Amino acid sequence: FFADGAYVLALEGKKLDTAGMIELMARWVDAYPIISLEDPLAEDDDAGFAEIARRLGGRIQIIGDDYLTTSASRVAHAAAIGACNAVLLKANQCGTISELIAASNAARTLGWNTIQSGRSGESEDVTLSHLAVGLGSDQIKVGSMTRSERTAKWNEVIRIEDESGSQQYWRFAV
Repeated sequence: FFADGAYVLALEGKKLDTAGMIELMARWVDAYPIISLEDPLAEDDDAGFAEIARRLGGRIQIIGDDYLTTSASRVAHAAAIGACNAVLLKANQCGTISELIAASNAARTLGWNTIQSGRSGESEDVTLSHLAVGLGSDQIKVGSMTRSERTAKWNEVIRIEDESGSQQYWRFAV
Protein backbone atom coordinates (compact mmCIF):
# COMPACT_ATOMS: atom_id res chain seq x y z
CA PHE A 1 0.00 0.00 0.00
CA PHE A 2 3.07 2.24 -0.27
CA ALA A 3 3.70 3.54 -3.77
CA ASP A 4 5.42 6.58 -5.22
CA GLY A 5 6.19 8.03 -1.80
CA ALA A 6 2.64 7.82 -0.46
CA TYR A 7 0.51 5.44 1.57
CA VAL A 8 -2.40 4.55 -0.68
CA LEU A 9 -5.71 3.83 1.05
CA ALA A 10 -7.56 2.59 -2.01
CA LEU A 11 -10.94 1.95 -0.37
CA GLU A 12 -11.05 5.50 0.96
CA GLY A 13 -9.56 6.97 -2.20
CA LYS A 14 -6.82 8.69 -0.17
CA LYS A 15 -3.07 9.08 -0.31
CA LEU A 16 -1.24 9.95 2.90
CA ASP A 17 2.32 11.01 3.58
CA THR A 18 4.19 9.47 6.53
CA ALA A 19 2.91 12.07 9.01
CA GLY A 20 -0.67 11.49 7.86
CA MET A 21 -0.32 7.73 8.16
CA ILE A 22 1.12 8.03 11.67
CA GLU A 23 -1.73 10.35 12.65
CA LEU A 24 -4.28 7.85 11.32
CA MET A 25 -2.72 4.98 13.28
CA ALA A 26 -2.53 7.15 16.42
CA ARG A 27 -6.28 7.76 16.12
CA TRP A 28 -6.85 4.01 15.78
CA VAL A 29 -4.75 3.34 18.89
CA ASP A 30 -6.76 5.96 20.78
CA ALA A 31 -10.10 4.54 19.62
CA TYR A 32 -9.52 0.77 19.71
CA PRO A 33 -7.77 -1.73 22.01
CA ILE A 34 -4.74 -2.11 19.74
CA ILE A 35 -1.67 -3.58 21.43
CA SER A 36 0.71 -3.92 18.47
CA LEU A 37 1.47 -2.46 15.07
CA GLU A 38 3.59 -4.73 12.88
CA ASP A 39 5.56 -3.00 10.12
CA PRO A 40 3.23 0.00 10.35
CA LEU A 41 5.15 1.91 7.67
CA ALA A 42 7.21 1.20 4.56
CA GLU A 43 10.25 -0.92 5.34
CA ASP A 44 12.71 1.81 4.28
CA ASP A 45 10.99 4.64 6.18
CA ASP A 46 13.49 5.00 9.04
CA ALA A 47 12.31 8.48 10.02
CA GLY A 48 8.70 7.32 10.04
CA PHE A 49 9.47 4.27 12.18
CA ALA A 50 11.36 6.48 14.64
CA GLU A 51 8.45 8.93 14.82
CA ILE A 52 5.74 6.32 15.31
CA ALA A 53 7.85 4.60 17.99
CA ARG A 54 8.37 7.95 19.73
CA ARG A 55 4.69 8.73 19.55
CA LEU A 56 3.11 5.35 20.33
CA GLY A 57 5.91 3.08 21.59
CA GLY A 58 5.18 3.83 25.24
CA ARG A 59 1.66 2.45 24.80
CA ILE A 60 1.90 -0.38 22.28
CA GLN A 61 4.39 -2.65 20.57
CA ILE A 62 5.95 -1.26 17.39
CA ILE A 63 7.05 -4.52 15.82
CA GLY A 64 9.67 -4.74 13.10
CA ASP A 65 9.13 -7.63 10.70
CA ASP A 66 10.23 -6.85 7.14
CA TYR A 67 11.74 -3.66 8.56
CA LEU A 68 14.18 -5.67 10.70
CA THR A 69 14.36 -8.93 8.72
CA THR A 70 15.39 -10.95 11.81
CA SER A 71 18.81 -9.26 11.66
CA ALA A 72 20.90 -8.27 14.69
CA SER A 73 22.49 -5.42 12.73
CA ARG A 74 19.08 -4.07 11.68
CA VAL A 75 17.89 -4.33 15.29
CA ALA A 76 20.96 -2.29 16.34
CA HIS A 77 20.25 0.30 13.63
CA ALA A 78 16.59 0.58 14.65
CA ALA A 79 17.61 0.97 18.30
CA ALA A 80 20.08 3.71 17.40
CA ILE A 81 17.32 5.77 15.80
CA GLY A 82 14.57 4.74 18.26
CA ALA A 83 12.52 2.96 15.62
CA CYS A 84 10.92 -0.09 17.31
CA ASN A 85 10.36 -1.80 20.63
CA ALA A 86 9.72 -5.36 19.44
CA VAL A 87 10.99 -7.73 16.76
CA LEU A 88 9.29 -10.53 14.85
CA LEU A 89 11.68 -13.47 14.52
CA LYS A 90 11.41 -15.78 11.51
CA ALA A 91 14.05 -18.45 10.91
CA ASN A 92 13.34 -18.57 7.19
CA GLN A 93 13.69 -14.79 6.92
CA CYS A 94 17.28 -14.64 8.17
CA GLY A 95 18.43 -18.03 6.94
CA THR A 96 20.06 -19.64 9.99
CA ILE A 97 19.18 -20.38 13.59
CA SER A 98 22.42 -18.65 14.64
CA GLU A 99 21.26 -15.43 12.98
CA LEU A 100 17.83 -15.76 14.59
CA ILE A 101 19.43 -16.21 18.02
CA ALA A 102 21.68 -13.17 17.42
CA ALA A 103 18.67 -11.03 16.50
CA SER A 104 16.74 -12.30 19.53
CA ASN A 105 19.67 -11.59 21.86
CA ALA A 106 20.16 -8.11 20.39
CA ALA A 107 16.50 -7.27 20.95
CA ARG A 108 16.37 -8.73 24.46
CA THR A 109 19.49 -6.77 25.44
CA LEU A 110 17.58 -3.62 24.48
CA GLY A 111 14.57 -4.65 26.53
CA TRP A 112 12.48 -5.20 23.41
CA ASN A 113 9.78 -7.85 23.16
CA THR A 114 10.57 -10.80 20.93
CA ILE A 115 7.96 -12.71 18.97
CA GLN A 116 8.68 -16.07 17.34
CA SER A 117 6.66 -16.27 14.16
CA GLY A 118 5.58 -19.07 11.88
CA ARG A 119 4.85 -18.77 8.21
CA SER A 120 1.78 -19.58 6.14
CA GLY A 121 1.67 -23.10 4.83
CA GLU A 122 4.05 -24.57 7.40
CA SER A 123 4.21 -28.22 8.38
CA GLU A 124 3.41 -29.66 11.79
CA ASP A 125 7.08 -29.39 12.80
CA VAL A 126 7.28 -27.85 16.28
CA THR A 127 10.81 -26.44 16.23
CA LEU A 128 9.38 -22.92 16.46
CA SER A 129 7.75 -23.79 19.79
CA HIS A 130 11.09 -24.96 21.20
CA LEU A 131 12.84 -21.84 19.90
CA ALA A 132 10.20 -19.63 21.51
CA VAL A 133 10.49 -21.28 24.91
CA GLY A 134 14.26 -21.81 24.73
CA LEU A 135 14.97 -18.19 23.81
CA GLY A 136 12.44 -16.85 26.32
CA SER A 137 10.42 -15.16 23.60
CA ASP A 138 7.65 -12.96 24.89
CA GLN A 139 5.08 -14.15 22.36
CA ILE A 140 4.51 -16.56 19.52
CA LYS A 141 2.65 -15.83 16.32
CA VAL A 142 1.43 -18.97 14.61
CA GLY A 143 -2.20 -18.17 13.93
CA SER A 144 -5.43 -19.45 15.40
CA MET A 145 -6.02 -23.09 16.22
CA THR A 146 -7.90 -23.71 13.00
CA ARG A 147 -5.35 -25.88 11.20
CA SER A 148 -3.27 -28.80 12.38
CA GLU A 149 0.14 -27.18 11.76
CA ARG A 150 -0.84 -24.29 14.03
CA THR A 151 -2.43 -26.46 16.70
CA ALA A 152 0.70 -28.64 16.79
CA LYS A 153 2.82 -25.60 17.72
CA TRP A 154 0.40 -24.40 20.41
CA ASN A 155 0.13 -27.92 21.85
CA GLU A 156 3.92 -28.24 21.97
CA VAL A 157 4.23 -24.99 23.94
CA ILE A 158 1.63 -26.34 26.37
CA ARG A 159 3.55 -29.65 26.68
CA ILE A 160 6.85 -27.84 27.29
CA GLU A 161 5.28 -25.62 29.92
CA ASP A 162 3.53 -28.55 31.62
CA GLU A 163 6.85 -30.40 31.86
CA SER A 164 8.84 -27.38 33.04
CA GLY A 165 6.21 -25.83 35.31
CA SER A 166 6.65 -22.52 33.47
CA GLN A 167 3.72 -20.25 32.70
CA GLN A 168 5.49 -18.03 30.14
CA TYR A 169 2.70 -18.09 27.55
CA TRP A 170 -0.28 -18.75 29.81
CA ARG A 171 0.50 -16.38 32.66
CA PHE A 172 -2.63 -14.34 31.93
CA ALA A 173 -4.93 -17.36 31.62
CA VAL A 174 -7.81 -17.56 34.09
